[in-house]
Amino acid sequence: MFRARISLPTEGVILKPHHVYVLTEQAAVLRGPQGDDRTSRWTLRAEGVARLTAGKAAEWELLKPPSPVPAGESPSGTAATPAVHGSPASKTDADAEKTSTPLTTRSTAVTPSPDDRLVADLSDVLLKTAREGATITWNELLEQCRTRAQDISQERRLRLLTTVDEPRAKTHRPLLSSLVTFSTQAQPNSAPPSFFRQVLLALGWPHWTDAARAADIWREHQQRLHRAHRAASKPVTKPSGLLPARPGEEPRVRLNAILRYLDHQGAELPFLDLYRLMQEADRLASRIGNPFLPRPTKDRLQHWRTVFSSHKDAPSPREQENREDPEQSKSLAEARRVFDGMVAEFRAARDAGDLVRAKRIRRSMGPVYALRLSAQDREAATGLVREFKQWVRDEEPKRTADPSLRAIRGILRDLGTRRAALTADELASALAEADGLCHRLSSPLPEAEKKQLGRWHGNLRHRLQAKENNADDPSTPPEDGRTASRLDATVIRSLADRVRTVLEDAARAGITVTWGELRRRMEGALPYLHPDDQGEILVAVERDTPADEPLLSALVAGADLSPHGLYRHVRYSLGRPRVPDVSLEMHWRMEVFRVYQLWRHR
Repeated sequence: MFRARISLPTEGVILKPHHVYVLTEQAAVLRGPQGDDRTSRWTLRAEGVARLTAGKAAEWELLKPPSPVPAGESPSGTAATPAVHGSPASKTDADAEKTSTPLTTRSTAVTPSPDDRLVADLSDVLLKTAREGATITWNELLEQCRTRAQDISQERRLRLLTTVDEPRAKTHRPLLSSLVTFSTQAQPNSAPPSFFRQVLLALGWPHWTDAARAADIWREHQQRLHRAHRAASKPVTKPSGLLPARPGEEPRVRLNAILRYLDHQGAELPFLDLYRLMQEADRLASRIGNPFLPRPTKDRLQHWRTVFSSHKDAPSPREQENREDPEQSKSLAEARRVFDGMVAEFRAARDAGDLVRAKRIRRSMGPVYALRLSAQDREAATGLVREFKQWVRDEEPKRTADPSLRAIRGILRDLGTRRAALTADELASALAEADGLCHRLSSPLPEAEKKQLGRWHGNLRHRLQAKENNADDPSTPPEDGRTASRLDATVIRSLADRVRTVLEDAARAGITVTWGELRRRMEGALPYLHPDDQGEILVAVERDTPADEPLLSALVAGADLSPHGLYRHVRYSLGRPRVPDVSLEMHWRMEVFRVYQLWRHR
């Protein structure tokens, strides 16, 4: 290991001091130290530089440098990929000596072979400590391995612990080095030894794993070791000691048995077992009924629901570490490269006007965009994907609407516009024409138009049925044109009181009534009336209605559930504002709704 000044390429070289780099291309020695001048350093020139991944960079911490190079000797004429701890460097060869910054360069020394016997002894002692559910200090560990502490340097300790845990890290098992701790006097707050973080870095954890994160991993792996070996040391009786439900067992008894088992074993259960138990507990609670569950049972069940939710939502520590895995970064970069290639192909097809090829590329682009790109790349590419989709949609040939379908839609629009003034005969004629057009369609009628025609056919059936009911009513006017005689004011007031009572009941029930239904509800007390007397009765019904309340007489509707013809007359007689013809039906429906709301609890 020696100090040197290194000249790097001009373009795009920004080195950070906490990263490790390798000199690529041809790294040449420009000159060595001058004589016995201790301030003079080696001067190197590099054509390129590449950063090492976190896992590879940690390996340089394990290399023990050879004996220092004497000042009079020089390395070979070319430097073969030395590792460099990054720091700003000079830009050109000419002023390398003037402006370049000293960098630390490590030669590619060979890693000493590990002490296999000592590694095996360390593993045995640590496994024994895990089975006992205890921890051990470094000095106690070496003492049980019959090794003197002064014979183990810090670099060798790091190599030994890394070798012990390397196979466990590859299979995602808890690290045995998490059992190594300080003495109680040296570690009053249960903090991990400082070298545990170096072990993590050497095993491939990312370089941004700080002391706090290393402490969390240390505690978690220690608990996992104790839990695994405690479960393995239990008798043959399975930890899943919950027996299956017996036929005919009471739901309350079974639920209490599950909760007792969760209180005893819940913290050690795998997620799948906890999921199955909570599923069964929720089914039993539904069968018993929430009002019939005792308060302690409810509280315990809610506690385990919360525990299950936290287990379900929280990602595992390994998942959190793998989020920044170098392999995952490489996969995301490859997905972005594939996506960019598809974008270039789509643009070429678009410029050539090849719609078939463009559609095929866009279909292939969808899974890459949705499933393989990172969240940042997907957000950046969203606008581009929408642009391509819109171009394909614009270039596709437009389908011309069927003339018969256009005619049916015109009929439906006309029926909706003339709803208030539409007679039963006009409605029947329009629907007959629409049905004839349906038979001439080249494709099935769309669902929206089919539903509208169904509603209008129902409206027509209701009108015809109401017309038949009025024809059967003995109080309907005779067909010879004779009209009933006018009533005096006393009879009108008496009838108005009874009509108001019927309308109040209808308002509480949330319904409307026709004149025929009014006569049936009053059991013949309401004879056939002159149209003017009908209006007078409805006006008399509203004599006690405040001016800021909706009209109760609005509940008298026509046979087709539309505003009665006397509704406008009643409003005019009471001095209410005039409603335009266009908005009369909507205004009447809102008035009916307000009546329902007002009389719901009266």
